[in-house]
Amino acid sequence: MNGGGVAAFAAAGAALSAAVAISIVARNQVRRRRQNQAHARVRPILFGILDGGAIDRRTIDALDPFEQRALDAQAHSLLPKLRGQEKESLARLLDRRGAVQAAKLRTRSRRPSARAEATEFLGQSGSPSALNNLLGLLNDPKPEVRWAAARGLGEIGDPVAVSPLLGSLEGPRPIPVDVVADAVFKIRDCPISVLRQGLKSQSAPVRAVTVELLGRFQAVAVSAEIIERLEDDPSVEVRARAARALGRVGTPRAIDPLVSSFGDAPVALRAQIVWALKEIGVPEAVPSH
Repeated sequence: MNGGGVAAFAAAGAALSAAVAISIVARNQVRRRRQNQAHARVRPILFGILDGGAIDRRTIDALDPFEQRALDAQAHSLLPKLRGQEKESLARLLDRRGAVQAAKLRTRSRRPSARAEATEFLGQSGSPSALNNLLGLLNDPKPEVRWAAARGLGEIGDPVAVSPLLGSLEGPRPIPVDVVADAVFKIRDCPISVLRQGLKSQSAPVRAVTVELLGRFQAVAVSAEIIERLEDDPSVEVRARAARALGRVGTPRAIDPLVSSFGDAPVALRAQIVWALKEIGVPEAVPSH
C-alpha cells in the first residue's frame, strides 16, 4: 500500500471511530433522557402511595420497563429514610414487586458485599417473612453480614429474635456487644424475663448486653439484680455497664452501692459511677477522691 493509501485508510478508520463514538454518546443521551422521564413519571405515583397507603396495581402494571425500574430504584433509595406508616407502605410495595424475595436469593451470593447489601435491605423492609433468613445470617462467615443481620432483626422487631441475638455474642463468629444491644433495644415487646436470665450467664458479653438493655428499658423491677452485677461481677465492662444502667433506671436504692463501688475501681468504672450518680440526681454523693 502506497503512502496515499495508508493515509486514506487511516482517515477512514478515524472517521469510523468518530462515528461510533458519536453513536454511543447519542444512545447514552437518549437513555439518560428516558431514565429522567421515567423517574419524573413515577415520582407522583410513589408519593401518592406514601400519602395514602394504597397501591394501585393497575397503574403500576401499566408502567413501561424503564418506569418500572425507576419505581423500584426510588423506592429502594427512600426506604432507609422513612419511619412508621410511610415505611410500611413502601415496604409493602417492594414486597409485591418481588424485591424481598430477590434479596433473600442474594443472601446466598458468594460475594460478601452482595450478601451484606441484601441482608441490609431485608432488615429495612421490615418483612416478617425475612425473619428466618436473618436468623440464619447471624452465623455468616463475614462480620459485615452478621452485623447487618443483627440490625435487621431489630428492625423487624419480633421478640423471638432476642435469644438468638444474645447467643450471637459467643462462639467462633461473635457479634459485638453494642451491635446486639442496639438491635435488641429496637424490639419494643422485648420480654424482660428473657433478658433477666442473661444476668446469670457464664458469658461476660451476654451479661454486659443484659445490664445495658435493662438500663435502657429502665427495668426498675430488676434493679437489685443489676446492683449485684455492679458489686460482684468479675468483668469490669459488666460492672461499668451495670453502673450506667442504674443511672438510667434512676432508683435511689442504687446510691449507696454506687458510692461503695467507687473506691479503688478502674477509671472506666469510676466514670460510669459518677455519671450514674448525677443522673439519679445526687451529684453531691460523687466521691471527691
